[in-house]
Amino acid sequence: HTAFSSQFLQAAGRAGTGLDKPYLSQAYLEESIKICEKEGLWAYGANAKATLAAVFAQRGDIKEAINLIENVKSVDLGKNFDHKSKRFLLSRISSYEGKVYGLAKKYPESERAYRNCIEISIEMGQIDPFGISQVRKGLGEALLEQGRKKEALKEFEIVREEFRKL
Repeated sequence: HTAFSSQFLQAAGRAGTGLDKPYLSQAYLEESIKICEKEGLWAYGANAKATLAAVFAQRGDIKEAINLIENVKSVDLGKNFDHKSKRFLLSRISSYEGKVYGLAKKYPESERAYRNCIEISIEMGQIDPFGISQVRKGLGEALLEQGRKKEALKEFEIVREEFRKL
């Protein structure tokens, strides 16, 4: 029951970030994190914290965002999840990490996180075309900011093709 409540609150928080309205997300995500910490749902809490880190970055609180995303990376996700679930969660955390570092203008770190997300998704065979397109867009932006236009254009072309398919 508490895991469901936590996931519901996280979904509401992600909806706010998806609508580019991070101020709507913070309260839902913080409540989800409280439930997870109280109930020992570390992996779910890590996902909520990664999402909250992206919210902080969107709001311009880069220092808090980086502190939180680095904290998330130290959580032992294996306590509650099997290997496949853990890898899936790591891919989601990596996508938020890429966003945080991109907004922080730390483009090599953003690139690394986005590439990690893509690699895990391919490895798992769980490709959400819309989600992975968002990740590839972020990767393209990170590459472009590093002056790597040819690589960035390749990523943007992949994104364009995926959206054509959708």
